[in-house]
Amino acid sequence: MKIGMLRQDIELIRPGVHGNYPMLFDPVSEGYFRISPETALIISKMDQPYELEVFLERLKAAGLEVSSAEVIELVSFLQQNNLFAPEYGEFERKKQMAEQVKKSTLLLRIASVYMFFKLPPIHPDRFFRTIAPYVDFLASRWFLILVLIPAVLGYILMIRDFSAVRSMFLDSLSWAGLAKYFVAIVGLKVIHEASHSLAAMHFKCRVRAIGVSFIVFYPRIFTDTTDSWRLPLRQRTLIDCAGIIGELIVGGIAALLWCYLPPGPMKSTMFYIFAVSSLSTLLVNGNPLIRYDGYYILCDLLNIENLMGNSADCLKRYWRYYFFGLGEKPSEPRRGLLLAFGIASFLYRIVLYTSIIMIVYHSFIKVVAVILLILEVYTLAIFPLYREIKTIRTMSKRAAARANWWWSILTAAIVLVVLFFPLSWNITLPGEIVAEKSELISIEESGFLASPWPKNTVRLKAGDLIYQLENPMLEFNRQKVVWTHAFDNALFELQQLDRETFSDSQVTEEKLKSDELGLREFRRRKGNLIRRAPAEGNFVPRRTDISKGFFFPPGMVVGELVSDTKMVYAYATDQEVRKLRANQRVEVIFPDRYGVEEGEIQAIAQIPAKLRNSPLLQNFGGPLPVYRDENSLSPEYNSVMALYRIEVRFDRQPEVMPGRTVRVKVLHKEVLGEELYNLVMSVFRREF
Repeated sequence: MKIGMLRQDIELIRPGVHGNYPMLFDPVSEGYFRISPETALIISKMDQPYELEVFLERLKAAGLEVSSAEVIELVSFLQQNNLFAPEYGEFERKKQMAEQVKKSTLLLRIASVYMFFKLPPIHPDRFFRTIAPYVDFLASRWFLILVLIPAVLGYILMIRDFSAVRSMFLDSLSWAGLAKYFVAIVGLKVIHEASHSLAAMHFKCRVRAIGVSFIVFYPRIFTDTTDSWRLPLRQRTLIDCAGIIGELIVGGIAALLWCYLPPGPMKSTMFYIFAVSSLSTLLVNGNPLIRYDGYYILCDLLNIENLMGNSADCLKRYWRYYFFGLGEKPSEPRRGLLLAFGIASFLYRIVLYTSIIMIVYHSFIKVVAVILLILEVYTLAIFPLYREIKTIRTMSKRAAARANWWWSILTAAIVLVVLFFPLSWNITLPGEIVAEKSELISIEESGFLASPWPKNTVRLKAGDLIYQLENPMLEFNRQKVVWTHAFDNALFELQQLDRETFSDSQVTEEKLKSDELGLREFRRRKGNLIRRAPAEGNFVPRRTDISKGFFFPPGMVVGELVSDTKMVYAYATDQEVRKLRANQRVEVIFPDRYGVEEGEIQAIAQIPAKLRNSPLLQNFGGPLPVYRDENSLSPEYNSVMALYRIEVRFDRQPEVMPGRTVRVKVLHKEVLGEELYNLVMSVFRREF
């Protein structure tokens, strides 16, 4: 195996002001490659295409103890980045390989085109060299201090008047407001990139290009200052921070003007500039999880080149080593940081792309959003997983020992169990102990109390007296009808005996029928003065300050007759009630008792319940938020969210009084995979 020879135009940059590490500079691709001092010594020996064994002897003679695997890895790196001098036929071979890769990844490139693409850039280096003497003062220390003072003052005033800022921001969320935000974004992005360019010119760094790229259709102006790798870390970091600093200064000055300008177009314009600069810094430019300024600043501060690529590589090596026993265990000094950053950036990309797809789905064309979702799943999940499986199989064939698939099989088995095995997903509902049967006892005929009145709850059997009333006026009127009936009856008999009055007897007969009807009505009303228990149960009086002689008006509710058997009224939301079934087993938990009472669901209401006075209501210290319609005379409450009544029957009657609050645990099992499928299908049926 020949190792190849380094191209003569490759520049080896020795440790210097940029840092204590050497670099390679490729003038063709204009790329910088950070390498270790030992790697730089090895590369310096590649003055001609040696055989591997000969090259190892050459390195050994130079005092470098390097293994063949390390040399092969370095050669692979140099070949991949086209840093070797071309050999005969090598260019055609690489061209064919590139075409094959292009064909094999066609679908991936189509799926990824909406995630990232850029327009051809412009090269403004000559223009910047021309204007540099006239604008260099904008990057001077005294000018920055001069503009920072009003900017900081503006942010302080905004924090002091935060309620007005919040109110105006909410009012600006409209189509007209979004158009104004877009104009502000364009203007601030120009200032942002101009700040990068100004800082680069100040430190005598070449600005290679300025252009526009798109990340999930979101436009981004970019400035290529790759040559800042030649500068010291402090200057390189200042160039990275210049865009954010420029935006924050403009936003702070806009905030100061907004506080003192009179209402009008200029005041609202200043607010839009302030809002865009603040939100853009927090959510986009200052975010290190995407390749914006925050990411490059973090790379410089951590002194890690290609942080995202290295973190993804570290994550893959952990995955391969611990799950398949392939490769070497990651041994980087900051591998924990790389692992955490790799996981966080991957999850953030999923959240970012999905959020944008949801915006497209709800605000634009739904079919386009569905297509984008399919492309996202393919790009972020299916294709990377397929490629990783191929890599693992290749590594397994080359390794001395086959890949250990047991951990993967175990993980897959756990996932399958979670998705398709019925698991307990118990549902806990608020509930109240109530009597299984109850009847309100009311006054059917007004009168004065003639029987003893219970002061507390009393036990009654069927037919026992509840109350007895007296109504002297009713008795007097009944007696009048009795006397009238007797008189009419005597008159009728006399008229029957006399020929001259016989014809009048028919009228008297009709009057007798009316008298008999009145007597029956008075007997009914007199019977209503006595009320007996219709069934066995406990009579609970409404009032205890009643004694003999108390007058009861008709319709007055005096108490309630409740049965000894008790049940539970529980309440479930829309999402919970669809998971419940009749005869489903439950456990009733009392807050002040050890153990539970078992039972089952007897009935499930199909319409939302109207709630009366209950300890479950939030107005009385319970967990259910309710409100009452001010225009309604009904004593019922409306729930803030729809609640359905669930009737629960006990297996064994507990020794508790009605009115107690409990928690009802429904013993429910779910297949998570089935629930996810039903959720997706319900959304699909609802939307399409």
